[in-house]
Amino acid sequence: MDWLPRDLKLNIGDPVELRSDGRIFLSRVMGIERCDPWTPRQWFAILLPPEVARADVLIGAAIRAVDADAEPGAAPDPGGM
Repeated sequence: MDWLPRDLKLNIGDPVELRSDGRIFLSRVMGIERCDPWTPRQWFAILLPPEVARADVLIGAAIRAVDADAEPGAAPDPGGM
C-alpha cells in the first residue's frame, strides 16, 4: 500500500479484520513489531492472540483496522479512517 491516512493508528488491543485465503475474521492486536523509521511501503508484523493458529493467517494477509463492534467484512467507517 503506497498511501495510508495520516491519522491511522494501530495500538495493542485494537480490533482488526484479517483477510486470508478467502476467509475474513476479527481478532485483536497483541503486539507490534518495532520499525524505525517506518513508512507505508515497509512490511511489519503484528502479534495475534494465542487462539489464532499460524495456519489461520497466511503471510501477507490483509489487515484492516475496524471498530470493536464491526461485523466481519463490513465496510470501514469513512469518518473513522
